[in-house]
Amino acid sequence: MRRNRGGTLIEYLISLVLSSVVIGAAFWMYSDSTSQAHFVDRYNDAESNARQQVDLLLDHVRNAQSCKDAGQIAISAGTATSLSYYGSNSTSDVIMYSLSGTDLVRTANSASKTVLDGVSSLEFTYYVISSGALVTTANANVPTSSELPSLAAVEVTAKADVDGIERELSGLVRLRNSPYKSKL
Repeated sequence: MRRNRGGTLIEYLISLVLSSVVIGAAFWMYSDSTSQAHFVDRYNDAESNARQQVDLLLDHVRNAQSCKDAGQIAISAGTATSLSYYGSNSTSDVIMYSLSGTDLVRTANSASKTVLDGVSSLEFTYYVISSGALVTTANANVPTSSELPSLAAVEVTAKADVDGIERELSGLVRLRNSPYKSKL
């Protein structure tokens, strides 16, 4: 009868090397998936913050007040990169969103606040109602003073750097207090 002697030193070393390779691969996969999860979380947070700021801008524009003293208009001025609207029925209550360098800035009561940074482009498009449909103003990005009372909607398109990735954020909003809102 033979006695079972166990393994040789070479067999133990080979099993140790193979175990180290398997454990190393498992650790690498775990650390890689963890770093990817952290990147996705940071990216989603940044994306959510940028989207929230554009949605807030749209909500503010939607609620622009039709100012009687200004001739029943809600939007006091507009260009491709800035928009001013009335916050109340007073011509002194003008709120403006504009692009300043790479910052989207909100100015109200002479106080400016950056609401979104890393903006590479900002574009406002203005709409009136014609034959029951929304159509852009004669110059889509700059309504004339005669078109301001007829504005019915505004579209915002912004490109912003979100954690190193450029994202396009956009939205179209109908003006709630436009005298032309009921014609659609």
